[in-house]
Order: sequence, then C-alpha cells, then structure tokens
Amino acid sequence: MEVARTAIRNGTREVFIMYRSGEADIRGDKAEVEYTKIDGVKFEYYKMPIELVENTTNLFATDSIIIAISQGPRDIIVTSAKTVVEAVRLSKIVADAIDDYVQGYSP
Repeated sequence: MEVARTAIRNGTREVFIMYRSGEADIRGDKAEVEYTKIDGVKFEYYKMPIELVENTTNLFATDSIIIAISQGPRDIIVTSAKTVVEAVRLSKIVADAIDDYVQGYSP
C-alpha cells in the first residue's frame, strides 16, 4: 500500500491495488487501508493478474505495473544470531536474482 500511496504523491493520476480476496481479508493494518483510500488509491477486489498482454480489449488497461508482495508479520522467531545471518544471506540471494532479472529485462 505504501508503494501505491507514494505513486499518488508523485503525480500518478490513477493507482489501483488488485487484491485476490475481499477487503476483510487484507492482512495489512486497517488504518493503513483507510489512509490509502483517502489518498485516492482504488481497490479492485477478487482480482488476480494471470497474464500481461498487449493490445487487447475487455481487460484491465494499464500503462505500467508494479508488482508488490505482502510483507505481513509472520510467526518467525529469532532464536540466535545464526538465524539473522541466514536470513540476510538468503535475502541477498533473492535481491541478486531480482537485480539480474531487471537488468536483463528490456521492454
């Protein structure tokens, strides 16, 4: 939601959040959802992008897409410094893979 709110604040005219379930199922903070709506972000519930296609009708038209993954709290317990080190190591692998993908992408 923060990404959507930031896009609005930086001049994007329309921002939609597509959510595969209903409003009651959003794991984010309810106040954050309300502030996001107040900022002008529109929510589309029970929608799940399956494929990005060009030049077609009767679909959700857009000129750009930001894919975001929820960062809701999980029941993860840090039991030692080793747990933190392992999490950082795996995060770096993921970040490097994302960077490789983005650098290789050409529209």
